[in-house]
Amino acid sequence: MSTFRIIVASDLHMHNRPLEEAGVPSRLTTDPDYQSHLLNPIRGAAALFKDANPAIDWILCPGDLSDKADVRAQRAAWEELESLRLALHAQKLISTTGNHDVESHAVAPGLDPNASQRALNPRFPIRDAGLWKRYWKKHFVQVRNRTGEIGLFIVNSCRFHDPTDIVERERGRITDGLIADIKNVIDTSEAKINILMLHHHIRQHPFARNDNSHAHNGAMLLEILRESGKNWLVLHGHQHMPDIRYFEGGLFSPLVFSAGSVAAETWRSRSITPRNQIYLIDLDVPADADPSQSLRGTIQSWDWVEYNGWIPASPNSGLPRLCGFGYRGDLADLITRMRSAIKLKHNSRMSWDELSVAVTDVKNIIPSDMIQVLSLLERDGVNISYDKYGFPKQFEEAILP
Repeated sequence: MSTFRIIVASDLHMHNRPLEEAGVPSRLTTDPDYQSHLLNPIRGAAALFKDANPAIDWILCPGDLSDKADVRAQRAAWEELESLRLALHAQKLISTTGNHDVESHAVAPGLDPNASQRALNPRFPIRDAGLWKRYWKKHFVQVRNRTGEIGLFIVNSCRFHDPTDIVERERGRITDGLIADIKNVIDTSEAKINILMLHHHIRQHPFARNDNSHAHNGAMLLEILRESGKNWLVLHGHQHMPDIRYFEGGLFSPLVFSAGSVAAETWRSRSITPRNQIYLIDLDVPADADPSQSLRGTIQSWDWVEYNGWIPASPNSGLPRLCGFGYRGDLADLITRMRSAIKLKHNSRMSWDELSVAVTDVKNIIPSDMIQVLSLLERDGVNISYDKYGFPKQFEEAILP
């Protein structure tokens, strides 16, 4: 088994104003006074990941390079991401169109709202000329890594943004025809790991009940992915609400990863205000292409703090500093195995690192399940200590009198 590493930096919303100015949409600006690695989140990412081992494979951006399609900021944001790719020697930088990338906020009727994206250098959303042409012609394209093991579908959910329609310019749309085209490619794909990236929420976000800007017809696309008999990771940005959960529908239901914003304003949800975050996904690439194997991996998360740079995420920031996905088994069984491993250890005490080696499934549970597991362990008498970022550090079986 090998590991494929992906950085996710979503919703940059770059602009041209000083950061001290009231109402700036993002902590990322073209202003030359704010370009150090402690003030520019993308340059901070170069410092964060410069010693990554194994090396980073891809950098993904699920859209919204600039705020309100500002052409100067859009160009600068794309150049910043390309500089990050070069600094980390990553194989590919890949994005997709976000609603703020489309000039639907200000462009005159009759003009091409995608003109500024098409003019970006390197090519947007992907450098390869053939794939670039296919994306702008079909509004989706499949990208593979060098070995063909990873298949990424880039989907343009902003194709029908209309500058004269305030509803249509904000929400996403996936047509029946586009779904049919995607299905045809899925049916012939031999990739071991399948990823689909779009900008808008592929369905209404569970924490944004009054928001209707998700991708229209996204639920149908999710059904097509589920019915393919392959395991899928769906990645999107848009509402700056970090979350990861499985779509309903059984063992082949896609995993949906809602990425927080790397730099833009966030909004209060469930009594917390998410921090700006950046992510590193480590995908476990199986030796064979057995579809019965679950998609497994881990996600590391960092919070942006001005003048400090990127620091490990805390529990109320969005995603925790480390979480996983892929284990869909019985939580009671997992807890039993965890307790057995702790009891076998000298003094009935284990660190997180030791426990995740002894019971490897622990690394592959999503955050909501992890909360339940830790709560049940503590209820059953396991003492858990946490590090300064709120992540479990040590487990100790309580000694009964």
